[in-house]
Amino acid sequence: MSALQQDICENVDIFLEEGNEQGEIATASLDKKFPRRYKVNLIVKQSCSDFPIIVEENPNYHSLFGYIETATYKGTVFTDFSLIRSGSLHRANGGVLLMDAIKVLEQPYVWDGLKRALRARQLSFTSLEKEVTLTGTVSLDPQPIPLDVKIILFGDYRTYQLLQHYDPEFSELFKVTADFEDEMPRTADSELHYARFISSIVHDNNMLHCDRKAIARIIEHSSRLSGDQNKLSLHSAHIANLLRESNYVARNAKSNLIRMGHVDQALEYQQMRVNRLQDSVMEGFVNGTTLIHTEGSAIGQVNALSVLTTSDHMFGAPNRITATTSYGDGDVIDIERSVDLGGSIHSKGVMILTAYLSSVFGKTAKVPLTTTITFEQSYGGVDGDSASMAEFCAVVSAFSGQPNRQDIAITGSMNQFGESQPIGGVNEKIEGFFDVCAIKGRNSEQGVIIPRSNAHNLMLRADIVKAVDKGEFHIWAIDHVTEAIELFTGKEAGTATLEGSYPIDTIFGIAQARLNALRK
Repeated sequence: MSALQQDICENVDIFLEEGNEQGEIATASLDKKFPRRYKVNLIVKQSCSDFPIIVEENPNYHSLFGYIETATYKGTVFTDFSLIRSGSLHRANGGVLLMDAIKVLEQPYVWDGLKRALRARQLSFTSLEKEVTLTGTVSLDPQPIPLDVKIILFGDYRTYQLLQHYDPEFSELFKVTADFEDEMPRTADSELHYARFISSIVHDNNMLHCDRKAIARIIEHSSRLSGDQNKLSLHSAHIANLLRESNYVARNAKSNLIRMGHVDQALEYQQMRVNRLQDSVMEGFVNGTTLIHTEGSAIGQVNALSVLTTSDHMFGAPNRITATTSYGDGDVIDIERSVDLGGSIHSKGVMILTAYLSSVFGKTAKVPLTTTITFEQSYGGVDGDSASMAEFCAVVSAFSGQPNRQDIAITGSMNQFGESQPIGGVNEKIEGFFDVCAIKGRNSEQGVIIPRSNAHNLMLRADIVKAVDKGEFHIWAIDHVTEAIELFTGKEAGTATLEGSYPIDTIFGIAQARLNALRK
């Protein structure tokens, strides 16, 4: 206080200044006649009882580390302590700062500055211009401030992996990792919490309230998003957007509540905006450009199911798989792989079905046939092993000369013992075949074969559920590929004896007899 008293005595004329012009000149020239010299610049104010938790939405250099402003008067640029401005790190000091990792990495010099501050455990007001040597202007250099802050970076797993791989300091500075689930178990308790979450969105956005059926429909849609009957999706943004659109539909309908029909209509609108590719694919079935049969039977031919994906939409469609045979040495030729249209996983699936085929028909002698399989009218890349059971059924049909039903489609992979294995996109695949059957003509014998391990993933459209309940459409869940052969042909697949032979009245027995005839 004595130094302050002495300074005031030396500059007493600053309080006696009568003309504004003289005060402005003194301010601009930064001489001792400066009224701001006795002011206090409070850059951060925190309550002792509150734990600071700061979320920085725009983590650029100035918003994080603070900066020193400058003022201009009649061509003169000046600054002083009163123009020091705080950043998010100052406001979060002693607490927690949360930021999006991608936004931090997108801003120049922020990541290096953040690591430097965490290593030194102090904050300095070094200007960004000085950091990049864009200016040689003399400015203030305040003392560094001790830093005690916890920084939480949130982002996707890929960003975490890149930082961990390319920045050796990342693991040292950010020692705790939390990997969050994007889905949760569906129980009576979690459904209650989900209903409360829906209610909170409604209240926060001043929407119409949902009735019970609307809430149940949104929860069902959440399970569909997770791809499992027993789980709920935690992608809250999608549910919030669905509620907003449902609220819009309900208000347009002059309703006092959001009802299930409004939710269904909102979902239809969402799909309608992004399903241009699906409409184009289905048009091929309407005009006959894409060849497919949904009735009758054919030898060496099976309706398989695939999923097509865009950035916003995923849908299923049937594909015709055919198999032909010729006299040879037992090779299975995958045309997709031969022309580099087949992915590595698809090629692996073909090799697995080849191994099982050899174990069925080639235990005692070499299979005297060369088999060729392909996806008909497929002009892009093919990957995944979900068609391996379909390909096996086509090959067995070609071996035995027994036709496969065309009103049945199949999806599922298999192992070297013929056991079915789960696949992805089962709902979209079933719905795709159902839609094509509607285009070509529905009958009560049509259906889809899926692996039994995919049964818990079924979250189908209401019209398909209704058709299944009425017996107008069928879904068969199987454990082994031989069950699919029996459904396709209407005959037993056959069980081998100790000598490796099959009953002559079975599919495998008929195929074995034809192969034995060729061996002679």
